Parts: sequence; structure tokens; C-alpha cells
Amino acid sequence: MNAKEFNKKFIVGEKVLVTNDFGNIETQEIKSAGWDIQSGSTLVKLSGFYGGYDVDRVSKALNTIESSTNQPRD
Repeated sequence: MNAKEFNKKFIVGEKVLVTNDFGNIETQEIKSAGWDIQSGSTLVKLSGFYGGYDVDRVSKALNTIESSTNQPRD
């Protein structure tokens, strides 16, 4: 996912699930918009981590998914 796609899907301040370097899933908060780097990866700043973190390791938090799926449909 590139930065433009990431920034449409996620917002700064949102709680997300992040897979850390050890394969554990943590809840963290997005601290910046995503940005693309020359290698083709997209990074984002997250609470609890230094520097940029690969957006491929970020997913919607469960309560966000549940609330969006529980909305009435027209």
C-alpha cells in the first residue's frame, strides 16, 4: 500500500494493530501520515516505536472493524 492509499484508510490519532519485530501484535496509535520512501516501502510513525514503521505491519484495530461492520446499511 502506498502513502496515498494508507492515508485514505487510516488517520493520525487512530488506534491500530501492529505486528512488531517479534511477531507479536500490539495496539499503537498513529502519530503521522504515511510517507513513501525511495525503496518503494511506505512508512508511518507510531507510538511506542522510533522512526518510521512499515505500513504492511499495520491493520485496523478490532473495535474499529466491529463498529464499521455494525453500521446500518441503506
